[in-house]
Amino acid sequence: MKRRTLVSLLALSATGVRAEDDSFMLITQQQLDDEQRAQATQRPEPPPSRKRGVFPMIRVIDPRAGDGGLPSPLRLEFHFETSRDAHIVPATFRVLYGILKFDLTDTLRPHAHWNEQGVVVAQAMVPAGTHRLLVQIADDKGRVNEQELKLKVTG
Repeated sequence: MKRRTLVSLLALSATGVRAEDDSFMLITQQQLDDEQRAQATQRPEPPPSRKRGVFPMIRVIDPRAGDGGLPSPLRLEFHFETSRDAHIVPATFRVLYGILKFDLTDTLRPHAHWNEQGVVVAQAMVPAGTHRLLVQIADDKGRVNEQELKLKVTG
């Protein structure tokens, strides 16, 4: 099982290599400004009411935790796992931005390589600042899970 997962992940990573001129704007400066205004005026967000289960699991491969300030463009890679009796439904993949939960999925989709094992996005342009992404995925058993990713982008 581990070997199959590793082989799938390596194959997915290989397809994620793109030319440098293929960068795209994942988060606009306007979205960042709106998010910062919302953070300044809203109370802290309560914990999600959705019960989070173990599966499907979302692993953040890139950027790695502890990478510190990240240069833009970013490489994003997520790996998905579910129980043996289920399959990930790639069409349920979503990326939401900040407390306003701007849906970035349609912006990201043309620049991403994804399958049941995960998603790879290369060259995602993001303005300097602190960003919060919420990644969601579901399996064919109707189970949904989400993973928060906080990024500090230096430019």
